[in-house]
Amino acid sequence: MLHSVLTPEQAASTPIYAGLVIGITLLGWGVGGLVGGILADYVGRKRMMLWSVFLYAVLSGFLQSGFGWGTLVATVVWYAVSSFNPMGEETWRLMFLLGAVPALFVLYIRRGVDESEQWQQAVREKRWNATDASLAAGSERRPFTLAQLFAEPETRRQGMPR
Repeated sequence: MLHSVLTPEQAASTPIYAGLVIGITLLGWGVGGLVGGILADYVGRKRMMLWSVFLYAVLSGFLQSGFGWGTLVATVVWYAVSSFNPMGEETWRLMFLLGAVPALFVLYIRRGVDESEQWQQAVREKRWNATDASLAAGSERRPFTLAQLFAEPETRRQGMPR
């Protein structure tokens, strides 16, 4: 794939570009997990799961570029698609389209998965803190929960919020 998108001068440094793509993918996973966890507290787990699966499907060409089971599945699918070779040397581009198939999972989550009653009750009662140790009486805004995790002694001791 890199040989078809890189210029001849850039293709001489293919390992650098491959490493760059893999590095950006790993960084994106880490940042995405952190941001997704925080946003789930604000908008709900269901909505965040919908967006996570949708964005994964839209960007799955990058995520499937070389990791674990995704690589195995991508290899098997690529073997099947390339045996027909519908687009010649550009057949690899179909993999990006096939990588969007998990977006159909978003439809199932949207209709078939409800937010947990515990989360809904916490939102109704405006319990924004990770523990009851530092409830902010009358607070209408949700705090930045990542900072809060490290600010509350109880959550630092437990390692995870309840």
